Amino acid sequence: MSSYTPPLPQQLFLLERVLGLQDILDRRADGADLDTCRAVLEGASRFASGILAPLNAVGDRVGASFSAGHVTMPPGFAAAYDAFVRQGWSALSAPRELGGQGLPQLLQLAVSEMVIGGCMAFAMLPLQQRAATKLLAMHGQGEASRRLLPDLVAGRCGATIAMTEADAGSDAGRGRTRAVPRGDGLYELHGSKMFISYGDHDLTRQIAHIVLAREADAGDGGRGMGLFLVRKWLDDDYRIRNAAHVTAIEHKMGLKASPTCVLTLDGAVGERIGPAGAGLRLIFTMINVMRLEVSLHGVAIGQAAYGRARAYADERRQGSDAAGHGPVALIDHADVRRNLVTMRARLDATRALVFEAARQFDLAELAGPDEAANARALAEFLLPVCKVAGSEAGFDIANLAVQVFGGHGYVTDNGVEQYVRDVRVAAIFEGANGIQAIDLLTRKLVDHDGLRWQAFIRRVRADVGALAGRRRAPEFAIALNALEDLAVAMRSRLERDRDLALAGATPFLNMVAIIALGWMWLRLDAAGIGEVEPDPRLPDVCDYFFTNLFPLHEIYRRQAFDQAPWRRA
Repeated sequence: MSSYTPPLPQQLFLLERVLGLQDILDRRADGADLDTCRAVLEGASRFASGILAPLNAVGDRVGASFSAGHVTMPPGFAAAYDAFVRQGWSALSAPRELGGQGLPQLLQLAVSEMVIGGCMAFAMLPLQQRAATKLLAMHGQGEASRRLLPDLVAGRCGATIAMTEADAGSDAGRGRTRAVPRGDGLYELHGSKMFISYGDHDLTRQIAHIVLAREADAGDGGRGMGLFLVRKWLDDDYRIRNAAHVTAIEHKMGLKASPTCVLTLDGAVGERIGPAGAGLRLIFTMINVMRLEVSLHGVAIGQAAYGRARAYADERRQGSDAAGHGPVALIDHADVRRNLVTMRARLDATRALVFEAARQFDLAELAGPDEAANARALAEFLLPVCKVAGSEAGFDIANLAVQVFGGHGYVTDNGVEQYVRDVRVAAIFEGANGIQAIDLLTRKLVDHDGLRWQAFIRRVRADVGALAGRRRAPEFAIALNALEDLAVAMRSRLERDRDLALAGATPFLNMVAIIALGWMWLRLDAAGIGEVEPDPRLPDVCDYFFTNLFPLHEIYRRQAFDQAPWRRA
């Protein structure tokens, strides 16, 4: 089984009826309209299902290979990448002045979901290209940055983010890679980086490595880190090789077609991006783009796994129904339906939440000053919530898909076990989920007098007020009050006993996440949930969410607050 059906109807409903894509288009001056967006999504659906999806199992089975310092991609990846570039997918949301199409981030995210759902390993490269493009467009002032930007947009140049070292993972400020000035405005970099996705490959000749390195005499800690652009080739004719070489690739649980490399810098020439000592601050321009799409990894893989599980449940005949008639399709068994509706209840709301964050990032660029500032604050608050909710939903949904398949799900040939292995890393990379919880509690909740937290609460309360007469709104309002009370308690605890507060960081984020998913279900329900209901035989998904999943908010509240018994064990 290699089929993948992109969620085009669900996406169109969400974009047009719930999130107001038309409003985003109206704020732009480029003339793009809903018909254009629909055509883009239809094209992406064909590309993902027809070209990428057949590569997914091949990439997992063959994997990327490493020999004599070079990485070779699995069969079919080069042809698919050529088609990806030729059809213009690499330039979709890039600025027009750089050769891009300048379309909204919200639309880009919908396309990305399909690309990831077709082949997550393939999708890692264009994600890094988009992130590097944004970083260099905002902060790159040197000649190399200016020259590479059009090539990144056109897909002629790959990109990496090189932060992690053997002794410096989430604590990037401990990195030992050094950048030594040459006296001509450039730097020589010495050190080694690991876990570098697409650190080498044969899809593009040029690769732009974005490297975090300690500047000379800068001292210890994050303030001494600079950010550098290190090219694979130092000239446009690909004759002068830079001293940045891949020396190994990792053998991983999943994403085997995405080469995860060790990058050795032995005097590699680099150009500094931005001012001295600003590396950690600037690299978050790139990281935030990647974190939003990593949130989408769980949605995309969850959708792919759900689609296969649902099709299998319709076709596979096993056992008897409650009346004793059989054999019947798996979908006629109540427990199988329970698994499927659980998958859908998490999937639809999580997609809506991630897309809402993308919409806020669009507004941050398009709206007037006050609205833009509020949109950015809300988007930044939602980012760690989306990352955790998305990555964990994807893994849980993929696991449930294996359960629906039973023993056949455990067999490689049916494809669903690959989803479990591939999506597992989403909870780890681009900031492990525990780091996201700490960030939400110690920064997003309290920084700037709780500016980001207040943006979230104001927006949710406004929607609850507008939907006050609808079902489920009263119980949601009670839970929202409990969340606000918990936030007050956690802020107080941060001041009195930081260790105790940090022990409750993850359940606090989980409570925020379940409230945020409930917020999305209220909006989906108000817009007409029947239009995205996959099967009229299933219970109403919104009611199922509020009856079976939403009550977890009370458990998370208790977990966040009652940490004393174990936190010093």
